[in-house]
Amino acid sequence: MNTTLRALVNQAERLVQNESYQEAIALCQAILRRYPRYARCYRILGEAYLGLAEPEEAARLFRRVLGVDPEDPVPYAGLAIIFEERGLLEEAIWQIERAFELAPSRDELRRELARLYQQRGSPARVQLTRAALARLYARGGLWNKAIGELRELLAREPYRLDLRVTLARTLWRARRREEAARVAQAILDQTPNCLVARLILGTYWCQEGREEEGRALLQGAQELDPENREAARLLAGESPLRLREPHLGVLEAPSDDLAGDETEAAGWQQEDGEPAPEASGLVAADEAPEAELPEEVEAIVSPPPDEALQQLLARAVDADSQEDDQESSAEAGSDAGPGETAADSADEAAGEAEAGEVPEPLSQVAVLRRRLEAAPDDREASLALARALVDEGRLDEALPLYDSLATPVSGMLDRVLADLEAVAAVNTEHVGLRELMGDAYARAGRFQEAMRMYRWLLARDDHSDDAGGQ
Repeated sequence: MNTTLRALVNQAERLVQNESYQEAIALCQAILRRYPRYARCYRILGEAYLGLAEPEEAARLFRRVLGVDPEDPVPYAGLAIIFEERGLLEEAIWQIERAFELAPSRDELRRELARLYQQRGSPARVQLTRAALARLYARGGLWNKAIGELRELLAREPYRLDLRVTLARTLWRARRREEAARVAQAILDQTPNCLVARLILGTYWCQEGREEEGRALLQGAQELDPENREAARLLAGESPLRLREPHLGVLEAPSDDLAGDETEAAGWQQEDGEPAPEASGLVAADEAPEAELPEEVEAIVSPPPDEALQQLLARAVDADSQEDDQESSAEAGSDAGPGETAADSADEAAGEAEAGEVPEPLSQVAVLRRRLEAAPDDREASLALARALVDEGRLDEALPLYDSLATPVSGMLDRVLADLEAVAAVNTEHVGLRELMGDAYARAGRFQEAMRMYRWLLARDDHSDDAGGQ
């Protein structure tokens, strides 16, 4: 009987979901005899061993998977379960935080993180981190904002392989190819089997005339991902690796050995960091290609946690959302508008009084500016000033004030969003307003609305580029 690799892997995942762990392990072993470095199989094996209460083997497999794909939330969530069972609460929280950053829309991850925070004695409020926000920027095509955030985060946490991979991916999509290749090379120096880094550096070397070296890297990438699905998502038509649909005949029956021996036989990277040997050329992609993946398919975040893992993580704790360090608004303009400042108004009023004239009353904007000068942390005054500026048609001056208040810490995020939505109904084409709304929605955990704003910005940029080229 002839069947596709995809169908067999999907069957193995269903077996895990149905808690048929031994059957899933046997099927994965059979697949690995044909594709011994297939990373997705090792992830399924990790979930199966976790279900069988064999945490040592599960942890080993999850770590190997993260060496290939540090942006996969499932191994982080699995490791969090293992660490908690060992009584290592801080390690468990660190792992589940990484999973949540990669899949912030997953309620089961939010609930699990809130539960662990409560267990530690911390507030159960789960906030969107800067890393998660950077990935939202990248998914929305706001490359420069994403790259800036990622570089700042890596300056503080240089050990974060997941952030390095996201940075390399984002640089490549932003067409900053040389920078992406440098980041990819640094990743491979540390983790030789990283799939995204292999794809980026291999493709770049092929384009730059280093074809033999590039093809060796791409060969290894195809062994880790035999369908070339990540190559199709990341590289599209630029990659020598076409989307494939491998067919398998009757699979060899697996032995009684479990995945511990299978992983060693696979030639995958060992614990000492030695890379596996590679073939010199690419495997011919003679299978019929599938339809091209849609543009929105998981551009930055890996596939969501499987149902079995969701069941393991689903604990009954609700958490309010979200947020994060506020973005700098240096490009948005100064608080001092084109009209007169409070100081100018005061000087003019004093001059008129000396001349015996009745001074004009200060405008509401000027009064509120004086109030903020006296109490810079007065958030109510900031909100009132932003609204007054909008009423006077000075939206560009109001946006930095709204931005400073658009965080959960301010306690005004909902009020700011209500204001921005009302303003957007009138100012339908204002780019800065839409960008701020996207950030505010993300900080509030309203990710679908955030992505709608980011896609609007991306579509506008594309339209501007097309118009400029005509």
